[in-house]
Amino acid sequence: MGDNFWGKSASINLGGCNNYISNPRKIQEFINRLCKEIRMTKQGPLYLERFGYGDLLGFSCMQLIY
Repeated sequence: MGDNFWGKSASINLGGCNNYISNPRKIQEFINRLCKEIRMTKQGPLYLERFGYGDLLGFSCMQLIY
């Protein structure tokens, strides 16, 4: 990576975890707790969207942090 390292990115698949993953409010609560746990500050709102079809229907989200 050298000296030009910008940061890290994480993708977490929570499929099959529990019923909370289909509740937008619970997803927001999870993201809030996660940011506190990793000691990061949220920048802007959570981008949360439900899309897909059939077995692929679900939520995806993105939260910018610093």
